[in-house]
Amino acid sequence: MSNVSSLYRALLREGRQFADYNVSSYILRSVRVQFREPPAESIETSIQFGHKQLELLKRQRTLSQFFPSGDNVMEKLGKSI
Repeated sequence: MSNVSSLYRALLREGRQFADYNVSSYILRSVRVQFREPPAESIETSIQFGHKQLELLKRQRTLSQFFPSGDNVMEKLGKSI
């Protein structure tokens, strides 16, 4: 069970690392939804899939740092407050 909780925390942590607000909130929301639903397959298969997703997020975050997007409305509001 601790392996599942550490995977959950790692996915959330990686999702928070994205600079783009929309991407970050989408990742956080989808991780939470995926962990609330009961797994359709075995627990081991779900954990393996989660580790693959974590590696994918790490690669995607690295790529997104090469191509930064401009500030969106939510980020502009946060800076002005």
